[in-house]
Formats: sequence, C-alpha cells, structure tokens
Amino acid sequence: MSHVDTSTVYGESAEPRGALWPRIIGIIGIVVGICTIIDQLGDLAVPFYWTEDYLSRWFSSEMAQLLMVILPPTPWLVISALIGLALGGLLIVASLRLKNHVRSGVGLSTTWAWLVIAWIVLESVFATGRMITSADQLGALWPGGWQAATAVGLPLALAATLAYPAFLIYWFRRDDVRKEYDGWSSTSA
Repeated sequence: MSHVDTSTVYGESAEPRGALWPRIIGIIGIVVGICTIIDQLGDLAVPFYWTEDYLSRWFSSEMAQLLMVILPPTPWLVISALIGLALGGLLIVASLRLKNHVRSGVGLSTTWAWLVIAWIVLESVFATGRMITSADQLGALWPGGWQAATAVGLPLALAATLAYPAFLIYWFRRDDVRKEYDGWSSTSA
C-alpha cells in the first residue's frame, strides 16, 4: 500500500510543523488567562455588593459575619482585581504568541510567571496577616476549626496556583525547548 500525503488534501502546508508544545501551552495559557479575567471581573464587583445584608440572604448570619471579618478592605480588593486583570491579559497575549511560534511569547510567558509568583506570595502574606489579626473573631465564629482548615487549605491553594507559572519557568529553561524557540520569528506574521 502506498503512502498518501494528506497535508495538501486538508489545506495544510507540506512543510514540517515543528513541535506541538507551543500550541498546547498556548491554548492552556489562553484558557487560564480567560478564566483569570472572568474571575477577576467577579472579584472587582465584590466590594460593591458583598454587604452583610446581602450575604445574610445567602448564608447564616454567623457565616455572613465571618465573611465580613475575613473580607479584605475595598481598596485592596479593587487593586488586587485590577492586577489580576492585567496579569490575565498578559497571559493571553503571551499565549497567543506562543501558539503562533513568536519568540516574544516565551519572554512574556516567563515574565508573567515571575509576576504571578510574586503576586501570589504578596497576597498570601496579606491574607495570613489578616487572619492573624482577626484570629479572635474567627475563633468566636468558628471555634477550633479555622486553623486546621487553613493549615490544610493554604498549602493546597498555593500548590494549585503556583503549578502553571512554575511549570512555564521550568519548561522554557530546558535545552531542547530553547533550541526550538530560538528558531522562531521575533515578530508575528
């Protein structure tokens, strides 16, 4: 049986397409960036509608009080959401460039990864500080339980949020990956 070249049948170039990872990582990054933007738009609205009266419609009065205690101040929520929106946008731009084999996508992805790691550390320090200063109120609303939940939940949340940026930093430092993207165009076509 003879081999049939299907590349021209499906309208594709007969030239080799190169590595598949730029498309895969690019698509993952686009999805993560879009999810980040959607999440941050929701977070941006939080200070304007999350009042104790509003929360009491959905939760018990004790839970509404707890949420009001642990909710950061409005300026922090707004600044945090705006930074998150910018980071989500940066990831989308970087990922589109990766997907299209544009070398600047690597630099933008790496920059995004380091910025996200720094931002996650800063937010974690801020949240931990708020929990420590609110320990008495948290303890009154959730006796004997919040410390254990935090001890388990915080490391899991950090691992989940740091996984993709840490992966990108590792990935782009690999020699075989570097050889691939060194041959890419520096501008989009």
